[in-house]
Amino acid sequence: MTEATFKHIAAPLRETARTTALAFGINESQAEDLAQDVMLKLWMMRDDLDRYRSLNSLVIVMTRHLATDNRRRKQPTALNVEAFQISNSFSPHEQLEEIENDRWLRQHLKNLPSRQHSVLMMRQVEHRSYQEIANLLGITETSARSLIARARKSLFEEYKKRM
Repeated sequence: MTEATFKHIAAPLRETARTTALAFGINESQAEDLAQDVMLKLWMMRDDLDRYRSLNSLVIVMTRHLATDNRRRKQPTALNVEAFQISNSFSPHEQLEEIENDRWLRQHLKNLPSRQHSVLMMRQVEHRSYQEIANLLGITETSARSLIARARKSLFEEYKKRM
């Protein structure tokens, strides 16, 4: 399948993936993420897509499998900062301040839109490049940079309010 043909069929297939994910009870932002994952998988399979009778059926099955995988995937548990012993070089006041700062940051990270939270985690925690993030999400590198910049700006604005 050529790139032009793929681009022509991509939009309706993406919408099929999104609506299928929504039908499985997945929220809007996660449905968008699943649809992007499906499209990425289809792009990687583009040379073999001609052997399938119905691409819509393929998209539905792929989306259903990804949705099931997401449900089965255990939610990551938050680190309990208090459980970790903070270095003895800090005073009790500094230790308490560290714990409060960490709680504040975790709370504000949770409040970010899911897309901004995801790209910020990919960049800051997983140390992925902008190109990797863009490829994973099916967006341009510029869009990935913008999402990360917006997330950082949002956190910085909240930090300024705190000070």
